[in-house]
Amino acid sequence: MGLGVKFTGGGYHRTRLRYKKLINNSFRETEIIFNRLGYTVSLTEIDANALGAWCSQWGQPRALDWYELCHKQLTAIAKRFTIAIWDGKSLAGLCFGKVSRGRASISIAYIESNPAYSGNLKRMIAILATTAAKSLGKKVGATYVTMLDPVNARVEKHYYRIGYRKLRAFGDRRSMHIKIL
Repeated sequence: MGLGVKFTGGGYHRTRLRYKKLINNSFRETEIIFNRLGYTVSLTEIDANALGAWCSQWGQPRALDWYELCHKQLTAIAKRFTIAIWDGKSLAGLCFGKVSRGRASISIAYIESNPAYSGNLKRMIAILATTAAKSLGKKVGATYVTMLDPVNARVEKHYYRIGYRKLRAFGDRRSMHIKIL
């Protein structure tokens, strides 16, 4: 199954179902906020429909292999979340994250905006993913949302503009953090 995780006693499945409900509630809350602000946005988990849109709408080359991430490497993590960010039928962005072991933080490990997309959500992917992650964080008692290892200084600057900061308390990684209020 991958990642050396043992599935015994149904604990994985119970945890996964509990987190799926929390994640879906966080998606709905985020949609309401942004729809009230005038954006047409819907959030779903990354499913076959989202992966199909990723293949057909994003062109080549692609920075990340979302099929590999969602179906092979990370399926053993019960507290994971994936986000497909939609503007109507246009897939604007994708995100993968997880709740930390002690639920102290929500980590966004992978995030990518559609390079071919030019709609209203173009520069909103990180803000939308962060809002959904903060909503989930409130539900599980987390203190921070962590953006793991931004790819370059330009992306780091974008995260800084939306409120992320580097914190030495989290080690020497290039990760950035935003407090959940």
